[in-house]
Amino acid sequence: MKKILFIVSVIAGLNSCTVKEEFTIGKSGRIQYNYSLNGSDLKDFMAEEESFEKTLNEKKDFVEALGRGITIEEFYKRLTDDHDLLKHHNAVAVKYFKENKTTYNQLKHHKLYINFDQLTYNTELKTTSENIDQEGKLLNNFLFNFFIAIDNPFNTNYLTNTKTATNNSFEISFNKTDYKQLINSLTKEFDSRMQDNMMFNKMFNYQLIIHTPDKILSSSKDGSYYTLDQKTIKLDYTFAEIISEENKSVKITF
Repeated sequence: MKKILFIVSVIAGLNSCTVKEEFTIGKSGRIQYNYSLNGSDLKDFMAEEESFEKTLNEKKDFVEALGRGITIEEFYKRLTDDHDLLKHHNAVAVKYFKENKTTYNQLKHHKLYINFDQLTYNTELKTTSENIDQEGKLLNNFLFNFFIAIDNPFNTNYLTNTKTATNNSFEISFNKTDYKQLINSLTKEFDSRMQDNMMFNKMFNYQLIIHTPDKILSSSKDGSYYTLDQKTIKLDYTFAEIISEENKSVKITF
């Protein structure tokens, strides 16, 4: 089980090729928010593949449930029902949920997805335009701190991009320091496996997708990609782009 915990921690520590934030904005002001990490291209750098597969098979039901997506409440229930679920980390995991009971009660209906075959991690949050920034950070920080508490080999955290939403606009500001600290910590861990840090940095990308209820009128980022109905916009950055200049932000109106 330690191998599963390591891979969860790797994914949660942003050991991934693509970080994606996706927002679906409804006319009522409700927003569905998905935060995902895709580490499929890094599978070649994983050692002990046979050991990894064996460990996954030992907890096949749990692994398959995470792949389909489970609520945080169900995740906690599995921890308390099966004291062997996370082996010697289980007691620490249960303790974390108990110590953060108030936050847990706020977030327990939101969903968590982890696909161990593709090395992807996703969270799903449904909220309002007024609460998207606060609740998004609360959800992801709660889960990332959980992974740190049990067995995270990297002292990294959720990227705290600031979101501001109104009835006809959406703006996201990137925290340059977060990205820089993240890359620095990861390159230290992988220097022995990858010879060129710059190559490693280029492997990491950020993608922002926004679906709006009405046609998008403008975007502050050149080179944005639109769907034919002009209600979806996609913006791509490399981590290198984000950390190379002043703090970036992008705003769209619709």
